[in-house]
Amino acid sequence: MMRVISMVPSLTETLLETADTFQVVGRTRYCIHPQEKTSTLPVVGGTKDIDWQAIQKLKPDLMIFDKEENPLKFAEECQFPWVAVHVESIQSMPSELNILAERLSSPGIKNLAARWEHVAQAPSQSLNFTSIPGELERWVLEPDASAFAQLVYVIWRNPWMAVSKETFIGSQLIKLGAEGLLPAFDKKYPEFQLKDFDLHSTYFLFSSEPFPFTKFKNEILALGIRGASLVDGELYSWFGLRSLEFLEKQLGLARSDELPRASRKTF
Repeated sequence: MMRVISMVPSLTETLLETADTFQVVGRTRYCIHPQEKTSTLPVVGGTKDIDWQAIQKLKPDLMIFDKEENPLKFAEECQFPWVAVHVESIQSMPSELNILAERLSSPGIKNLAARWEHVAQAPSQSLNFTSIPGELERWVLEPDASAFAQLVYVIWRNPWMAVSKETFIGSQLIKLGAEGLLPAFDKKYPEFQLKDFDLHSTYFLFSSEPFPFTKFKNEILALGIRGASLVDGELYSWFGLRSLEFLEKQLGLARSDELPRASRKTF
């Protein structure tokens, strides 16, 4: 059985939940799901730092990286076989998972790739501001929900940062019905000013990670925002099994004959 170390948190979760021809033997400190399985795995660094001595002791057959989440030096310094995925959108998931499936000779990962293909081909939903997918808390809502002409997914404060259409999160928002609502940013993760938007007609989704927006809820709402929700950032940004289950449920594609579902709840 292949020994695998994953430096990509969402893929670590996916690999642990679908392991068949391989065994995950190492993780980053941010690989926290599923907790009952990750808690027993050795930590070999983070997504931006790596402990090669710890990895040497684990003797992996394959290291797994992501071109956006991990620095290039991981691959340049690696003395073990490695593969680097590059997930940019829902549409890129099938091909990236098929690459992993081939390297791991894994029917389970191949199955996930087919499920992602199903999601990618499914019609987009119509977004309803009164029922936001993945919503954890409704912070405020303009009485007339039809008044919202834009949607901004916010990931950071000081400076304010958002995601564009050209990201995995952006592709999920488009699939969920927000294509005509997302601003035309010129960067994947742009900085912005609140004054750039009409606060009466812009709906803000504040991600539960990586920034702790909940701690600053009252300060944020005091700025005059009329539409806002706190959403589960893991459902939108963890591009493995977690976001797949989330989208299958939202799109009505979930099937009982697929791989066993994770025990956690999704929205």
